[in-house]
Amino acid sequence: MTPSPPVPSRAARSNAARKALLVLSLVAVSGSVAACAEDYGPRPYPMYAAGVPARVQHGVIIGARPIEFGPGNNGTGAVVGGVAGGLAGNALAGGRDRGLATIAGVVGGALIGNAVQGDQRHPGFAYMVQFRDGRTLEIPQPGVQPIPQGTPVNVIWEGGRARIEPAGPPHYAPPPPPGYYPPPPPPPGR
Repeated sequence: MTPSPPVPSRAARSNAARKALLVLSLVAVSGSVAACAEDYGPRPYPMYAAGVPARVQHGVIIGARPIEFGPGNNGTGAVVGGVAGGLAGNALAGGRDRGLATIAGVVGGALIGNAVQGDQRHPGFAYMVQFRDGRTLEIPQPGVQPIPQGTPVNVIWEGGRARIEPAGPPHYAPPPPPGYYPPPPPPPGR
């Protein structure tokens, strides 16, 4: 008869469960904080936007002031941090101090989660745009380099939001005249 493997003690099983719960809590917090981050910058168009016209107005930048975009404080960071901190405190505590450690974890996690959420700020500018009809609007837009004053711009309105792009030559080449054929490419090796 072969001897059965030794059974881990209750304390060893409890310690392993605490470590596993701590790791899961940390993974949950990092995933939740990463999900809260908003992507500022060029974005691809969604498929449902194909063929949907956007209104374009022409104007000129008459001023810009630096601003910051932030997530606002909606409490998400504090809630996620508090839950994760409470789970971690409960998992790491032993014996009679479990309740106290859980409360300390909730408070500490909430403070850290709130601080992390508050640090997610992105630079931008509030542009004053004067349109051809004389109207003036202030339009906030993320970015690190301002569009210079006096620059002609296109204001693109999509779904109640506006995006400012410097006006310039089209981003495509005009079609060739009828009957025009481009010259053949040079032979290889020349």
